[in-house]
Amino acid sequence: ALDVDPTADRAAIKKAFVARALEYHPDKQPGGIATQESTARLQAAQAAWQVLQDVESRREYDRSLAQEAQAASRAVVVSVEIDIDDMA
Repeated sequence: ALDVDPTADRAAIKKAFVARALEYHPDKQPGGIATQESTARLQAAQAAWQVLQDVESRREYDRSLAQEAQAASRAVVVSVEIDIDDMA
């Protein structure tokens, strides 16, 4: 939602949040009317900011990402080759 580097510091995260908030704020939309998309994107940016601006919340978020990556790396892929000629 904020498109920041995983190593971004708080200032970079805040800068990205402010940019998204200004971009998707209802007052910045054509005619001053928020669309469902702009509202959803603003809410996503706000949620990301809430997690990433707090040191402990960010630490927990980073930990969960690491656990997901570790689980994905342990996934087992099974490949079986079948020769149609052997099925006759």
